[in-house]
Amino acid sequence: MHPTPPKTRPSLLARAIDWTFAQVSPARALRRAQHRTALSVWNEAANLAGLPGGAHHDAARRDRTVYDWNDLAQSADSANLPELATITARSRRAQSNDWAARSINRAFKRNVIGTGLWPRPVARDDNDKLLRDYNRKALRRFKRWARNPKVVDTEKRKTLNGIIRLAFSEFINTGSGFVVLGTRDVFEGGRLKLKLTLQAFELEQLANDFDIKPRPGNTVRNGLELDKQGAVVAYWVHTEQHPLDGVMPVGDRRSNRTGQLKPQRIEAERVLHLHEQDRPRETLPVTPLSPVLHQLYQRQSYDAAELLAKKIEAFLAIIIRKNSQFGIGQLGFNPVSGESAAPAGGDSQDAGGNRRIDFTPGTAHVLYEGEDITTVKSDRPGANYEPYTKRQIGMAAAGAGTSYAQVARDFTQSYAAQRASMLEDNREFDPLQQLTIDLVLRPIYELFIRLEILNGDLEAPGFFDDPDIAARYLEADWQGPPRPWVDPAKEAAAAKIAMDYRLDDRGSVCAQKGGDVLDKFDDIAEQREYASEKGIDLPEDVNLKPKVSPSEPKPRQNQAQSAHDRVNGNGRLSSTDRITESILQAAVQDSD
Repeated sequence: MHPTPPKTRPSLLARAIDWTFAQVSPARALRRAQHRTALSVWNEAANLAGLPGGAHHDAARRDRTVYDWNDLAQSADSANLPELATITARSRRAQSNDWAARSINRAFKRNVIGTGLWPRPVARDDNDKLLRDYNRKALRRFKRWARNPKVVDTEKRKTLNGIIRLAFSEFINTGSGFVVLGTRDVFEGGRLKLKLTLQAFELEQLANDFDIKPRPGNTVRNGLELDKQGAVVAYWVHTEQHPLDGVMPVGDRRSNRTGQLKPQRIEAERVLHLHEQDRPRETLPVTPLSPVLHQLYQRQSYDAAELLAKKIEAFLAIIIRKNSQFGIGQLGFNPVSGESAAPAGGDSQDAGGNRRIDFTPGTAHVLYEGEDITTVKSDRPGANYEPYTKRQIGMAAAGAGTSYAQVARDFTQSYAAQRASMLEDNREFDPLQQLTIDLVLRPIYELFIRLEILNGDLEAPGFFDDPDIAARYLEADWQGPPRPWVDPAKEAAAAKIAMDYRLDDRGSVCAQKGGDVLDKFDDIAEQREYASEKGIDLPEDVNLKPKVSPSEPKPRQNQAQSAHDRVNGNGRLSSTDRITESILQAAVQDSD
């Protein structure tokens, strides 16, 4: 008789698979079998069993090593809108109290907006020739309007550049900047004219969804009225009174029973919304600072703790040690000496009856017998503060889209490192600059030109007759603020070499400096004409052949053997000499 074999315990994987199918009805299990492959079922069971490698992608693991990795699937609005008020409030708080958050904002403003983004009208006629007189007059009138806050701003306080900087600052702080287009009558040139005016508002002025009745078929999300395709058709805004303002107007006819002003419905065509969607069907994005706000907050706490520690290190703390057999140090009691008065030195008692000794520099105190003084020394290491803070600011800057040097204003790096940082920053600033032009500035310019033509201040034959002709009159290029070179001598020499060998042109070089090559030619021609009238010879006109920059590679020997005679210790040309040789050979061929 053979013994009964022991019952084998099913494997963990097998039990997990049995448990998985036991939790669902037969019909549901059938549907799962139809829509999932055998591998996906095995992966799900393996994940439930806590087995490593159950998921094909490590990012999809669900074992105990990632138990705190939250992965709730949500739409963009489900993720953003419920938390938008909290994120916005914390972002504004950081702008008020955290120097790093404030510096990030200012770094973007000075590099993207700077002294202003200005149009360069390039209207052309039917023969594709520039209408220079029209373009110059249009630009002159636009700049005159843009610099007059009494006309530009509804609040009569900001110029056009001030409004754009404010809208872009709101874009960094909250994820959205808003500008409303409007008009007002202005008395100019002896008659009334219709002038463009702008009004800025902030994200918190958007109305609560419960106070809005949208048009039939539309929905409202956080004050934005959307159609079925998700397009914004209107904005519901508290334009006359901020909803978070504690001081409400009295006796306004449009006030409801709670005393708050009703929001106004503004058509989407009148609202310029500066924003950048991160996901499709995203109604309102959060601030670009959202990924780094928590880190900036924690760094503030670290700074406060470090400051307190430094104060403790600088404070002189003293401990008086007493020997119990000589009494407890009360005034007027010293059993050994029999003295009834306090020792010389001026010690006293505080309000709580505790003994107090007042120390001043250069004084000596007599203690009771059995007492001595010990100072408290802080041995806390503080050498890690700078590298830790620098690393934290660098990571926060990178998360926000800029560099450590821009935020900390620390330019102690080498020329190569600074230039690499500048180029990388420009790749981040340029798209935001173009976004600001396309979403805000270009519509403002085009509406301004339309009103100027309508007022008769600009002559544009056929503008209202043919849309193609109108488009030509509205055409303009845009220029951002000039970006200075890190090392002007080196970069000017590099630009000259690139132009000499047709690797670049004057137009792109001028654009990098924030100018236009045609305007440069006009300025040069005017300056030469004026100098000629005054009998002055300009230095660059005495010898029209460009000077050779000291930074450029230049020939010093016979062209045929110059590079061949310069070899290193191994008898080979260095990499620098090979580059110089190729440039010199091309120069010789050009001269021949």
